[in-house]
Amino acid sequence: MGRRRLLALLLAVSLLPTGLLAVPGALAGPAPAPAVRYIAHQSTECVQLAWYAGTMHAWGESVDDEESGADSDNLETWTAADYDHAIALYDDYLAQLDRITPPPAAAAFHQTIRDGVALYQRALETMKTAGPFAILAYLDQFDQLTKQAGEQALVLEAECGIALYDNDDDGVPEVGPGVATPAPTDDSPLTDVIPATEVAPVATALDGRPIMPIGTTVQTSDAFSLTIVSVDQNAVDAVPETPPAGYQYVNVEITLGHLRDQTDTFDLISLVALGPGGSVYSAVGNSCGFVDGPLAPGDYTGTMTMTGHVCFVVNSRDVAGLALYDQTQPPDQRVYLSLDPSAG
Repeated sequence: MGRRRLLALLLAVSLLPTGLLAVPGALAGPAPAPAVRYIAHQSTECVQLAWYAGTMHAWGESVDDEESGADSDNLETWTAADYDHAIALYDDYLAQLDRITPPPAAAAFHQTIRDGVALYQRALETMKTAGPFAILAYLDQFDQLTKQAGEQALVLEAECGIALYDNDDDGVPEVGPGVATPAPTDDSPLTDVIPATEVAPVATALDGRPIMPIGTTVQTSDAFSLTIVSVDQNAVDAVPETPPAGYQYVNVEITLGHLRDQTDTFDLISLVALGPGGSVYSAVGNSCGFVDGPLAPGDYTGTMTMTGHVCFVVNSRDVAGLALYDQTQPPDQRVYLSLDPSAG
């Protein structure tokens, strides 16, 4: 049945760590709507959505922990007692979901997730008496819920720039539909690193791509490069408001390089911080708000550099090992930049 545990048969919801509910290719369909322009402003709705995404991520981690001992690779060996235990777990999962009150904008998405969990519980009840292949009768319904969740997530992502869903099934949530690519291999080419002298990564991300040390300049496209100049992982004075309980302001000083004569547009929405467990934080949707000396989005013409700050609201558990990436890079060429001064 695959190694991703029981919930892997449900929905491609990348709120959850390790693609907990992933179904490959579930979002195949019409072309996405044209790209939406974003501004670095956190509305009340987006603050609520960021809270909801973090809450659902935490829920997913708790589910992942509970199911870590489930032998979903060998359902054919399950007894009636095994099925009863799993069905009871799903009662707990549904109760946990019911205790999460989504913001109004995410209510339909939340109901879709709940419908998927309830559907799989019904499938387990059928499998208990008819055997594991009874799951096949539910696949069309799973597929419909998966597509529905994906469509709903795209709308929320466009509104707030929060990476909510692994739309291209590459193992990393992204804002928008993403670009489906083969899984990276050890032979995958790295994006050019400037300077040309070899720099050793300080770690590797969950997708196997390198995390480069602070101070390394990485060319992210034909137009732009990024350098992390410094990181304050507990920037309590970054903005007047104190961070939410359990979160920290991570204020990042970045040098943006524009590499050619023509005009190119830089969007803050392209910058995403990645926690060591897979949590994602958008430079727009998870912004601290206005900080002194912000990195300026907009049009850049001619070769130049610009240094400014981007500040993220990050769960304290994700601060150690935090890294930055440009989500416009193809996943098989992506290079991460460390946001952890203690790394390496």
